[in-house]
Amino acid sequence: MGLLLSYIAPAPLAKGAWNESSHGVECSMRKTDKTLRSVLRGLEGSCSTMKVVSKKLEDGRIQLDALACVAEVTTAYDRAYKRFANQMGIVPERGESIARAAERKLGIKDLDSLVDKFVVDYLAPFAIDKKGICPEFVPDAIPAGRPKRGSELAFRLIVTPKPRFELSSYDPVTITVPPEQDQEEEVQKTISQILDQFTEFVMDPQAEGVVEKGDYIRLRMRSSLEGKPIAALTADGRTYHVGEGYMPPEFDRNVMGMKVGESKEFSYSAPSYDDQMNPVTVTMDCEVEVLGKQVPQAPALTDEWVKRSLPLFDSVEQMVEGVRKEVAEQYRADRADLMNRLASEAITERFQGHVSNQAYEHTRDTLIRNVQEGLRNQNTSFNDYVEQMGGKEQFNMMMLFEARQALTQGYALDAVFNHFKLTLTQHDIEEFCKSVDPMNAELVRKDMQESGHNFALRESAQRLKAARYLVEHATVIVSQEG
Repeated sequence: MGLLLSYIAPAPLAKGAWNESSHGVECSMRKTDKTLRSVLRGLEGSCSTMKVVSKKLEDGRIQLDALACVAEVTTAYDRAYKRFANQMGIVPERGESIARAAERKLGIKDLDSLVDKFVVDYLAPFAIDKKGICPEFVPDAIPAGRPKRGSELAFRLIVTPKPRFELSSYDPVTITVPPEQDQEEEVQKTISQILDQFTEFVMDPQAEGVVEKGDYIRLRMRSSLEGKPIAALTADGRTYHVGEGYMPPEFDRNVMGMKVGESKEFSYSAPSYDDQMNPVTVTMDCEVEVLGKQVPQAPALTDEWVKRSLPLFDSVEQMVEGVRKEVAEQYRADRADLMNRLASEAITERFQGHVSNQAYEHTRDTLIRNVQEGLRNQNTSFNDYVEQMGGKEQFNMMMLFEARQALTQGYALDAVFNHFKLTLTQHDIEEFCKSVDPMNAELVRKDMQESGHNFALRESAQRLKAARYLVEHATVIVSQEG
């Protein structure tokens, strides 16, 4: 949990964000503009990259006054547009800009004004990284006026450097792991899953009776909305798994009870969206004919089938060995992750010190935003999810607990890294990126670097190295229970 703590998305879009405070630094837009322009007077003029001036404050925090160049502001707006489109489910038509699509779908005529806050938040980490600071958290940036595409942008950050903590002991940890498992069962399961992907559905000439829930049937169907044909729901022959949620329940209720060869016309309610992207319910008209019942038929595992369907292999033997190798690699990776987690949890129990309320609140808010983002991707209501978790109060307590676990674990791993004088190498950074996404490690690195989170990349790689160091020196007990 602590490994990716600093790799955070900017705060949600918000109106009225131009008269903000940054943990005690109150500043109106006019005053901010005057002050920053004074500090940055010597930096202005056609800059090609962000310029940053730092000043250490009496309380130990660092004031950063930054000037982002036109190209950086433009990139920030482009990123903001893409983020907005993803959040709102806007998919531009071919050749259409996101701004035009937002106006067409949502009636938004000035998209820039909605994403201004994201633009400022996007630029903030770059200023921090420019000065090589590893922050306790990324604070809100105070802009010297409203951002504008095609112009430079001056802004200020008040950064709290990440504190250093100590542990009550640096002795090796003791962890208990389950015994290693025979992987052959997983190998056979994986092979079955591969074959399932090539399953074909064939007519069952002996099938009798009416269509029931769980049946595979072959349908001919025609669908329309307000008299207009719906191509995606029109086919001369389509396999359909009844009652598995692929179509609305009302559709299934009409299909169940039909016989092979029977045709039927009916209407059913279906979810959709209006021009303003508000959820609505529409009435679909359709005509279906049950062409027959079907049964799934997996292919026979033969050398001929392997050569035809899995060109990486020449025989069943080669394919099985390839699967066995992949299963073994995944098992080793999963077991290593488990040991890293157990060792990190064990060392966290030795954490000493006081974490600031600002760090708790920022981390909690970040965790909540991550939950919201995940729910949006699943088309799930955040309010419904909170209720499932026991209500708002219970959910907030859970988020605070997770924030504490994430912070203290991260700081404990930092303490290990510093105490044993570990060093960070490019290999360590590559290993961290692989741990996030083994198939796209370079994309992980690129994404973090291009979003200004080099400090988070380094911090996360250091924490992973510290966790592995703990495992390497740990007393490992293998439990007798499987």
